[in-house]
Parts: sequence; structure tokens; C-alpha cells
Amino acid sequence: MDISFDDFNKSVDALTTMPALKSLYISMTYEDQVDLIMRKLPRLEYLNGLPVDRDGFEEEAVAEASAINAIQKEAMRAGTTRVQEVTEDEESDDQNDRRDKRYEQN
Repeated sequence: MDISFDDFNKSVDALTTMPALKSLYISMTYEDQVDLIMRKLPRLEYLNGLPVDRDGFEEEAVAEASAINAIQKEAMRAGTTRVQEVTEDEESDDQNDRRDKRYEQN
């Protein structure tokens, strides 16, 4: 039986009202949707027929939280309260802009 939902996040939130849910079959498009399901449904044992492996997920979540915490601490030391994620392309463009400004100053 196929049921379609417009908002994936709200659908997963609705599933949290079923704490005994052990197995779930759901179509996903993005990796972060798997992460959402893992966070929201901690008792889930099977996802799309495969056993849920929480070991890797928990280690990854701890590492990500540590990295975010370190970035926030560094931002506070630098006196800024705003931290913005940039893509590699944006970072490269920013580095090129800074290099160009130094070159112009010389």
C-alpha cells in the first residue's frame, strides 16, 4: 500500500506517536532523511527491511556535535555570535578574494 505525504519531516514526527514501531518501509530521497528517522525513532529495528545499525550513527552524531561545539566556542572567542555554513565553492571564492586584496595592497 503506497501512501504519499507532502512533508517528510511532519510524517516522521507523526510516526513518533507510535513508540512500539519496530519496522518501517518508507521512500527516501536524501541521506538526511535517514538521519531524521534514526533520531526520531530510536526503537526502530528495521528500516526498509534492513536491520538498523545505530553504532555508526551514534558515533557520527557525537563527532558532529563535537565539531559544532568547537566551532561555536571559536566563534565566541573571536567575538562573533553568528556562524554561517559555507560551501567549498564559497570558501574558495572567499580565499581568492582575500588573496586578491592582499595582492592589491602590495
